[in-house]
Amino acid sequence: MLTSVKYVLQSLLNTLIFMPKALAVGFCAGILLLVIVCPDKPLRRFFDYFCTATYLFVVAKLTFFTRESGSHPRAIDFQLLGTFHPGTPAGQFFYENILLFIPAGIFLPILFPVQRRWYRTLLSGCLCSCTIEFAQLITGRGYCQVDDVLTNSLGTLIGYAIWFLCSLPYRRKHGAEGHDKGKNNSRSSRKKR
Repeated sequence: MLTSVKYVLQSLLNTLIFMPKALAVGFCAGILLLVIVCPDKPLRRFFDYFCTATYLFVVAKLTFFTRESGSHPRAIDFQLLGTFHPGTPAGQFFYENILLFIPAGIFLPILFPVQRRWYRTLLSGCLCSCTIEFAQLITGRGYCQVDDVLTNSLGTLIGYAIWFLCSLPYRRKHGAEGHDKGKNNSRSSRKKR
């Protein structure tokens, strides 16, 4: 297990090479989205957009743009837990795919109130993972593996659990989740009529 942690940490350190570009893209996208989408809540929303755009840049770079087109076979690997090899360099991909999608499980419910149900966030994470795997299959820029969809979905679920636990005090203080609050308001207005 410690060997796997060492390989994953080394891989995370390698991503620092393109972090300056990711932060620049995140900053520009954060400002742009703030002006277009949410000018009334500048500071809080800027941070949400900045983090999400930075994260999306890193995901695109790791899963697609650091690889040569056609460098991987254009085939689908249906073997479940085929990447689970603890203690080996190849086994790091199992853990990295989980870690890669934890932020997705956090950012989806923050940005989109409709995603504040675990099954919606899980479905969105799974669809995003399938999109990446399909793009890798078409371009040959990565291995198309069912295992990756499984681990990415698990990462999304872990991220959602982190968001859920961290937002619990806020949601208790303010009543209901964003989309549920809207439903409750419309119900109460119907009762008044």
